[in-house]
Amino acid sequence: MGNDYFEQHQCTDFCDDRKEIVARDKREKRIYKIINKTSKKFCLVRVDGCLIIEGKKCDYLIVNCTDQSAIFIELKGSHLPEAAEQIDASLTQLQKHLPEFTIYARIVTSKMTAPDLNSSQITKLRKKLKKINKSNKDYLEHKSQKFEEVF
Repeated sequence: MGNDYFEQHQCTDFCDDRKEIVARDKREKRIYKIINKTSKKFCLVRVDGCLIIEGKKCDYLIVNCTDQSAIFIELKGSHLPEAAEQIDASLTQLQKHLPEFTIYARIVTSKMTAPDLNSSQITKLRKKLKKINKSNKDYLEHKSQKFEEVF
């Protein structure tokens, strides 16, 4: 089952079963990559400046049409609390288009600062994701420079 809203949207860069899905800003070192080993259908959607124009928003949304999951991605300098706010705001606006989807949040920073991991914004986003996903699992992850996952 797919998601027509994102599959047909003008802000969607692609929607197919390619082997690598890469979210990266032009001329940036920070990168989020999915290795698509089992040919699942993914859509890469530009959120910042396209899907959402006003207010806080994350950079990208990757929709896994095969497994009905969505990954909100923010590529950030070092300010984790602000990245969490941007993902939270995007999730609030786009959640209605992702019914019954498992929602993940991924933050890729250029450098990590330990105190930010316990910020109220990070805690709030973690709680929101657990509530949406009806699970106690942690759906928010962050890494420095390069974040790669296999699906």
